[in-house]
Amino acid sequence: MANIVGATRTSSLDVDVFRLADDKMRRDTFADGYVDSPSPRMVALPSQDDIRLLRIPSETSTLRRLSQDSDGVPMVLERQKAFKVAQECKLMQPLTRTPGEHGPLSLERHVDTIPNCLGCSVPGDEKQEGPAFNYARVFTWWNMANRLHQAFEKTAANLESRLDVDGKMVPEDLKFKECNLKGDSLHLLRYCGLADTINGQIVPQDLKEYPEWSELDSGFYQRIVTAIAVGLFVQWCTTGAAIVISYLTEVRGLGCRSGGYILYGILGVLSFVFLFASSIFSHAAMLRHEAMQRDRHLKEKERGASCFEYPPPPPPRSPAAFRGLAVVTRMLGRVLVVTNAAWLILSSIWELVGFYDNCWCDGTVLSKGWRGWVILFKESSAMAAAARQPWAGGVFLSVFGLAGSCSVFWLYCRGNRM
Repeated sequence: MANIVGATRTSSLDVDVFRLADDKMRRDTFADGYVDSPSPRMVALPSQDDIRLLRIPSETSTLRRLSQDSDGVPMVLERQKAFKVAQECKLMQPLTRTPGEHGPLSLERHVDTIPNCLGCSVPGDEKQEGPAFNYARVFTWWNMANRLHQAFEKTAANLESRLDVDGKMVPEDLKFKECNLKGDSLHLLRYCGLADTINGQIVPQDLKEYPEWSELDSGFYQRIVTAIAVGLFVQWCTTGAAIVISYLTEVRGLGCRSGGYILYGILGVLSFVFLFASSIFSHAAMLRHEAMQRDRHLKEKERGASCFEYPPPPPPRSPAAFRGLAVVTRMLGRVLVVTNAAWLILSSIWELVGFYDNCWCDGTVLSKGWRGWVILFKESSAMAAAARQPWAGGVFLSVFGLAGSCSVFWLYCRGNRM
């Protein structure tokens, strides 16, 4: 992989005609805590292993000479290709950077500031990628989605009021789309409702990762209750159909098959309870950890301590009770998930190989005890007629669960579009 090794001034012939542009002051997002210094125009000079950035002048006469020189075109194309490769590899970082006025805002400047307990990370599944771990991001996802929604609403209101980024009204006789709505990061933050004007200065709002309990509105809890209800409804409609068929088929009663399905449903609910409780305990622990980190950052700023001190001082600890409960409940939930999946596979294999075809299972001894009995002399047609009603009830329960879940999703999607 190519490396950017330095920047030097070049002669007037080293000009990239495709990348010449006026010097501009560019600013990063406020969350980065830095603003880019005015950087000169650069050209990428490729070599065998490195890419050397060269500073170029902007004389128009040089442009004319290079454009008329046919030998310079391949060289320019090679440099342009090298520049694109470096950009795609995300190697083109600003050469000089100066700390912004507010300093870096990242609360996790070092990996060891993330709290852990019993050798496991407290956030746990929240930091993992993939939809399987979305349950652990229920609080942070809502917080981010809510802030984005508020920013879009504020922007839409400003556009409807015909306001530019400076807060000035655009006259009706001018086309609003022709108005310049560009600005630096602070003005755009204020335009989107993410910054306030205090004493004539634009001060960005605090963007916290973990919302306070008081910030969670009633709609948040309503969505959680609805999601839990729909999940339990779908699970027990499918699992319940299998339980009904196995329980009501002769010999009726709680036996090996119906008992195995009930055990599968109970383990599934318990695993959900433990994992959901883990997300609550993790949020409580990380909420206090975030507050401690913010206080620590403010104290360091008051003392004038360097934000890049290395090695960093030991981070403050959040309450051990929440950290321990978050890790323990998450581990129990994972163990139950794996155990439940293994039990379902094992039960299916036993059904296929005929492990349940014995007197103890066929006689439903699990529920009848010593009064259990088995079918010895019965024609297949008679047994099929007796099993018709249980199978019809199981199929109806499955279809009802499918239709009910689809109706809920359709109603929610319809409500979001409206």
